[in-house]
Amino acid sequence: MSSEGHISIIDKMKKLVAENKTEEVIDSLFELADKIPDKKLSNNVTILSSRYGTYVEEKTLGTVNSEEGDIKLAKLNQAILNIIDSLPNEIFHPPVPPPIPIPQDNLDKAIDKAIKIMTIVLFGVGVLGVIGSIIFILAGGNKNAEPGDYSIFIPFIASFMSIITGGVFYKVYRKK
Repeated sequence: MSSEGHISIIDKMKKLVAENKTEEVIDSLFELADKIPDKKLSNNVTILSSRYGTYVEEKTLGTVNSEEGDIKLAKLNQAILNIIDSLPNEIFHPPVPPPIPIPQDNLDKAIDKAIKIMTIVLFGVGVLGVIGSIIFILAGGNKNAEPGDYSIFIPFIASFMSIITGGVFYKVYRKK
């Protein structure tokens, strides 16, 4: 996640605090706490969650007056903001494992093998195409063709192109 993602998450949580959506922020902090091995954040969020639960219960039962409730909520929100500001970067920037090196020798062998196979396939297709075209022509070709219709030679030409392409691959392969 980029540093923009880090700022965005923090800004979203702070906005939720400003909108008095304390329970949503606490849930978000629990999710973040699960991403790091340090239990301090999880413990602090658990304590704040408990204090928030007590605040909601007292407010619901009417055992706290409005002014005291506002002070408790303000203290809870301040503690939440302190936690948000102290979030470790590891949450947002997990360590990236080093790339797995690919031995160049193995890669070269694989490329050489692929070129060799491609050369064989192109030569084979070309030779079969030429043989097929010759048989087709000797057998009388397309009987419905009009004089001057050279479409009969297209498979023949395509087969020769395949042989030429195979030759190019062979030339490249042999240079190694």
